[in-house]
Amino acid sequence: WYRVQHMGGPWTEWRRYEEVSSWQAEFGRAVLVQYHAQGSSSYIVGDCVLPEGARCYARYHPEMFLRTEDNDWGMKDEGRMALVDHFTWAVNMSFNRFVEAKFAPFPNWSKSYGVMESRDVYFALPSYDKRDFWMSPTHDGTEAVRQYMLNNGFWSEQVSIASGSGAAEPLWLSHLCKPDPPSPSDRVDEGWQCHYFSGSQDRDWCQLVGEDEDYIYKANNRSQYMGDCGSCDCCRRPKFQQRSEESDMNRTCCILFNDLFLNYTVTSDASKCRAVQIAPAPPEPQSGSLWIALGMGIFWAMLPCAVAIKGVLQKRSKSVISMQLAPEEVHVTIRKTSSLVDQNTQSCTSLSCAPTACAAPIAESAEPRMDHAVCIFKPHRVLFASLEHVIEHEGGREKAIAGGLGKVAGLMCRYHPGSLICVTACMPGRDYSFASHVGQVRVTVSGQALCCDVLRYVVFSEGPTSSAEGDAPPDITYLIVDHPIFREREDIYPAPQTRRRTLEFYSVWCQAVARLIDQTQPDAFHCPDFHAAMAVMYIEEPLPVIVVLHNAEYQGAISTQNMGKHEAKHFGDIFNLPPERIIQETFIEGKFCMLKPVVDFAREHQEGYGICAVSRNYALEASQKHSVLWGLPEVRGIENCMPESERLVAIDSADEDAYAKSRAVAKRFIQEKFGLTQDPDARLFVFLGRWVKQKGVDYIADVTEWMLRTYKHAQLVMIGPVGDSYGSYARAKFDRLKDSGRFGGSLFVHAGFLEVPKELKLACDFCLMPSRDEPFGYVDIEFAWFGAAVVGSLRGGLGKLPGFYFQILNADSSEHMQQALRKSISAAMKAKPETLAAMSASARASKFPVAGWQRE
Repeated sequence: WYRVQHMGGPWTEWRRYEEVSSWQAEFGRAVLVQYHAQGSSSYIVGDCVLPEGARCYARYHPEMFLRTEDNDWGMKDEGRMALVDHFTWAVNMSFNRFVEAKFAPFPNWSKSYGVMESRDVYFALPSYDKRDFWMSPTHDGTEAVRQYMLNNGFWSEQVSIASGSGAAEPLWLSHLCKPDPPSPSDRVDEGWQCHYFSGSQDRDWCQLVGEDEDYIYKANNRSQYMGDCGSCDCCRRPKFQQRSEESDMNRTCCILFNDLFLNYTVTSDASKCRAVQIAPAPPEPQSGSLWIALGMGIFWAMLPCAVAIKGVLQKRSKSVISMQLAPEEVHVTIRKTSSLVDQNTQSCTSLSCAPTACAAPIAESAEPRMDHAVCIFKPHRVLFASLEHVIEHEGGREKAIAGGLGKVAGLMCRYHPGSLICVTACMPGRDYSFASHVGQVRVTVSGQALCCDVLRYVVFSEGPTSSAEGDAPPDITYLIVDHPIFREREDIYPAPQTRRRTLEFYSVWCQAVARLIDQTQPDAFHCPDFHAAMAVMYIEEPLPVIVVLHNAEYQGAISTQNMGKHEAKHFGDIFNLPPERIIQETFIEGKFCMLKPVVDFAREHQEGYGICAVSRNYALEASQKHSVLWGLPEVRGIENCMPESERLVAIDSADEDAYAKSRAVAKRFIQEKFGLTQDPDARLFVFLGRWVKQKGVDYIADVTEWMLRTYKHAQLVMIGPVGDSYGSYARAKFDRLKDSGRFGGSLFVHAGFLEVPKELKLACDFCLMPSRDEPFGYVDIEFAWFGAAVVGSLRGGLGKLPGFYFQILNADSSEHMQQALRKSISAAMKAKPETLAAMSASARASKFPVAGWQRE
């Protein structure tokens, strides 16, 4: 099989291999061909021809830059590299010390190539295997692979490999003209460690300070390569000590980078950076006229968690070692066989997860490919459709909030970077008289034509152009859809999903959203979760779509039986769509899925880009777990924000003495209010939220008796409404504990809604969050800003604040989850007061800036 593309353009469909094939090439623009045979790896070759018949170099990126500490990461000197051979960029640079560097194909840093940091890798066998044994760690990362290839004679000491992962660290260049880092590769014990803030230090300081005499500082990016830093906001590692006998040397090195295979070479031989002569173009298409690929040898030498790959591709004039490190794995393919996209070329082949301007054109010969993808240039208006809403009006506030999406909906209307059309639906029992009636939209549901009233309320921005909270508040147009089917629901989201009336509700909602998109013609459609995802099946003209997953567990799916033609007709009648479209666009793995249409829409019109989640870790988890997202080029993580205006300023948390006194007063108040023993040394655990499976409330119930029996100074407060059978199980278990009378002074339980005093968060020592899934998590921030640490799982968005965390290996194993939660609780109870004080100070200083969220 093979497929073809112009450099920077879309790939053709896979075609059966043929010795000679025709392709309409463009002079001066490289043609890339990717081959694939069953049972072997895919590989890419390329060629380029000029009008006069001369050859030109094939390349994967239009430009390449080498950014280093010495050129101030491109601010002093752009570090432009020259193309010296097919896919090979070169530059000569002089060094007298070790410097960090990265390869960047675009001036705006939207893509860069570095190395994966070395670390120890352990099998966590003791956590689920009762045998008493310990395994020696293996090494992971770029340097570990390089050392293997070097020690086994496959690479020279000048060769290494880069990675385009977002977690990639800068690579090292030096006066030694080798890619060696400035310390031995086995010094993984001096990796990133937690730095506790002192004095006026905070996260902003960590991002700006860079380094001091002893340490290098960096904000925690929550990647696995900073895992040793734990949940701290700021991480540090010792500075590498350079050898004094070499520090005065100044040598010019030749740096070569292959932007196809991502291998790079650092050598003292400056002649390697000279351009290689290209053979003249063949008079007519011939078999093998592009390149002759003589083979790729692949083998795996495996120790636990250690893998090495040898790939050799012989070109015309020399042999080069080729291997690619992908973000989370080692690939034996030269390039992924899915559609490859350069995200910042003039053709703007990808859609960002937030409407921002595309990069300036960097290749005049590239032609826009708007038939394959959509490019947004500073969109004026974005339509946001959400059943959860917060509407601020002159007479007060109307809100419908069920969870994190409602929180974000309110933030969108306060801080969205641009004008916003917010489409929502009327809730029962609410007064929307502040909005004016502006018309109707017509929909067809279950064969019946319906009219939905549309109310409009406009809020014009009167704020400053910018502030500490980010850009000015947007102009907002609220479009509120009203119909009896919206007014009759008992909750924001009708249930169960299998009920016909529930499906009719979503049919009305999605069709109404589509009609409003057609009428208002926004620049982009922001679709949170699955609720309005089927609207793209009704719109008249395609438009850019951004999907933000606040909880990918809920996809509007029905999997009670294997769906076939009979079921497709049933759904087609409700949603006013042909059964064929229902089968093609909503059925996946035998089930009906309302999220699938908008994901497929992104695949078709945006080459799969535009699907996002509310945290980076959750984006990775969702892309691996949910089949509807498999095969996408990325699921991008956009960290939610938390405005500083929501931080209570009544308490001077910077004054430790005043803070400690306020916290002691709050603890006495809470203990008295909730009937707990008056104990200033008690460590108060609080769970505040819905009692559902996702939150792991059943595991809290399972370990409560052990915790209160083992630790006499532990106190537990449980507050929240029961939401499913797991919550009912927890309530029954807590009821038995209360009825036993053994824990009256250390346990308070309220299984329902309760307006809690602000003193609860201030009095809390530990916020309990043993969630099975947690896309982002706002509760931990709310408690952390009062100084509480987290005791919970490292899932999704959790882990961004100081706390005692455990890794989930099997969320459905009660034994494993209880054991892991007990260990975290024990660590919290045994922690020294000074340790908790440092964690509290770090938690109170944490920031989640609006400006960064707006840029994303």
